[in-house]
Amino acid sequence: MKNEIIFLGTGTSTGVPIIGCECQVCTSTNQKNNRTRTSILLKTAKNNQIVIDTTPDLRTQLLRENINHLDAAIITHDHADHLHGIDDLRPFSFFPAQREFPVYCSSYHAQTITNRFDYIFKRNKIFNKNNPYIGGGLPLLNLQTINLESTQDQVSNEEFYFFLLPHGNTKTLGFMHGTLAYLIDCQEIPIEVLSFLKAQSIEILIIDCLQKKSHPSHLDQTKCFDYIKQIGPKNGILIHMNHDLDHEELTLDASKYFNFPVIPSYDGMRSYYSA
Repeated sequence: MKNEIIFLGTGTSTGVPIIGCECQVCTSTNQKNNRTRTSILLKTAKNNQIVIDTTPDLRTQLLRENINHLDAAIITHDHADHLHGIDDLRPFSFFPAQREFPVYCSSYHAQTITNRFDYIFKRNKIFNKNNPYIGGGLPLLNLQTINLESTQDQVSNEEFYFFLLPHGNTKTLGFMHGTLAYLIDCQEIPIEVLSFLKAQSIEILIIDCLQKKSHPSHLDQTKCFDYIKQIGPKNGILIHMNHDLDHEELTLDASKYFNFPVIPSYDGMRSYYSA
């Protein structure tokens, strides 16, 4: 059986179009240039639905794709465009029955996430009989840290291989699940991770591709293309593009550079990979 990827969002932190920008991409009539903040959904062969990152656009993305059930969330890092929609997980802790909804992250990010959303993750310390919570229902989310001492970990009884990638002043959680590799928000791929990925039979590589010119915390188009060629997946999919990259132009650039399929993603796109 196959696993399915739904690309909920494929854009950078501002989204595309950027508010107030009148560049060629931001004013494009091509719907594939309209990019909400980056997030994907995995619908696995084991019938799990796992969302990767909770963007500020998460509610809109889930409604657009008619997603009414989730089993878990994985947060790759604590930047706002990948995290600040976490409150939109609240319905999944209430329906169809009240439960603690599992959210996974690395220990590297756990404290920041806990402190930033203390009303969720410190709710039992903040609210008590002497200081009761007054308002709507609190998200019943359970933050669980991923063990990076071993590269393999379990999320909802699924086998993942996790690793950290450098991203400016912080790090990002990358992973493999089945024959899918996901490399988001990084300025380089450490040699040990690169060696690991090159030794795998990767069916789909989803990789950060921010813009044409160099960037201090992301892969630019040239570095992204080079890493794809080194890793050698069966298929490459570009994600996290800003308004520097037009969908059709990027598609053409990739077709000229590679002798295997490499394409830019777009919101609502579907792909499939083996378990």
